[in-house]
Amino acid sequence: MSNSERIINHQDGLDLVAEVRGIKEAVIASALAGKDSGQIEINDVPTFAKFLALGGGKNLFSVGKQFLVPKETAVNVTTTNNSLSVSVDEDAFVAAEHTAQGHIYEFEYDGAVWKDEHGEDVSLTAYGITCTGTPAEGDKIVVTETASNMAFDLVQYDPEGYEYPYDSTNKGNYAMLLAHKIHSYGSVPFCPPQLLIYFAQAVTSGNGYFKFTLQNAAYGGGSQYNGTYVFQYESQIPAYGGLKLTNSIGGWKSAYAKTDVTSAKVQIFGAKYNAASHPNTFAGRGTHVKPTEITTDVTRPSIVEYDSSNDAHVNAYDLGTFTANSPSLYTEEQKDGSNNVIFKRNKTERQAYGDNRFSKSLFLIWGNSTAKAASNNWGNWYYHRSDFDLCPSDSVLNMAGYLHGYGQDFLDSIQTVKVKVALPAYNTGTATYEQVECKVFPPSYTELTGSHATSGVAEGAQLDYFKMIPGAEGRKKLSGSSYQYWFLRSADAGIAHYVWCVYPDGSIYYDSGAGRTNGFVPACIIKKSA
Repeated sequence: MSNSERIINHQDGLDLVAEVRGIKEAVIASALAGKDSGQIEINDVPTFAKFLALGGGKNLFSVGKQFLVPKETAVNVTTTNNSLSVSVDEDAFVAAEHTAQGHIYEFEYDGAVWKDEHGEDVSLTAYGITCTGTPAEGDKIVVTETASNMAFDLVQYDPEGYEYPYDSTNKGNYAMLLAHKIHSYGSVPFCPPQLLIYFAQAVTSGNGYFKFTLQNAAYGGGSQYNGTYVFQYESQIPAYGGLKLTNSIGGWKSAYAKTDVTSAKVQIFGAKYNAASHPNTFAGRGTHVKPTEITTDVTRPSIVEYDSSNDAHVNAYDLGTFTANSPSLYTEEQKDGSNNVIFKRNKTERQAYGDNRFSKSLFLIWGNSTAKAASNNWGNWYYHRSDFDLCPSDSVLNMAGYLHGYGQDFLDSIQTVKVKVALPAYNTGTATYEQVECKVFPPSYTELTGSHATSGVAEGAQLDYFKMIPGAEGRKKLSGSSYQYWFLRSADAGIAHYVWCVYPDGSIYYDSGAGRTNGFVPACIIKKSA
């Protein structure tokens, strides 16, 4: 008898109870008591994840099964005694309940202690509830939690291309879920435009002039800007600061000419770190600061073409060569005689549109954050993934992390995985891949189509869901009531800022810049490990 048969047959109920001790008795009792179909109704992800851990969940449901996952949207508190002052910490309350759900909770004072709706003694502080004043017997505190149900489709059992670094059970099965709709559209960019140069050390030009060379630095690697240019800046460029060029140098234009560069200005930015040691991780966030431009519209330096007969140009501080997307035409790091980095060079396409690597994306850090919303224009989840990063808008910084509001039972069901992401040749000179550790991620081009976004590098394998519903029909996603664009995690093979994107009609194109705010459609892999 197969595992699935053992799970769904009533006559094997006693074995089931013994085998799934971790599943709530209420779920088992409900399943075993008088369901004419002879099947256990499992509609919540945490319970399904426990069955998967036993090896008995794989055949419970067919690919295409939809789960509704509650996500808390607000927690409010009132009291029947107007002389009491009550408040509730939203995150502490949801954490105490361990799950998110739309529900009204009542706590009643019996003259000695507070009791929950089941008559059990409770500590209000454990639920994040603060009550000021003297309660009387019969007083009630009412907490109203509202939640939205987020639909996820079962798209694959045991998906290819993933590693599970923290699951040492070596048993059971994994299931990949993919959001049925777009969960964020028009707000969070894949990656905002970046700095062109990051300065690890403070830099001052001896004569107040800087020069730089553009080589195949126009959009797509065009040669229209080829040449050396000069700007004058007599102040010090601060350590941990940077610069970028205006006029979307590296961005798409209907026509290109050197006048695009000479009509641009140089923006100088202040420090983005406040310490010499500043890991580009959430743990290093305390050493990160929000970089601000220290030049203005009036003081931004102008750019002119290099003149070999001008001594000031000849003796200018050389910032080196920049390109749109070719690793062979420039060197990223400029070092001093002691092998310390002075500054780093970015690609012009990425200063115009952002970085198309998932490992450097906002989707990675915002999508995997449980942080609450903020109002300080710095937020609770953001940190610089690379030295070239600039912040998104204040409204995005102040958003709650994507995972905020989901219950801990759901979050505990999600595996931390190493996701395979292709790295096209413009990153390292040879097409390869990197592994990105996370819980939530967009699917890949390979997983939707079976083909590779980067020649020779498979980002997993086509998912059964997209074999079952092939082509555009299976790929198009709603945002609200209309179909919209949504990003994959796959980088285009030829342009350093392009991310593969599903269009509203379900077609897939590579021509969406990382700086756009196309939709976020999260995927995750579930199995309860402990």
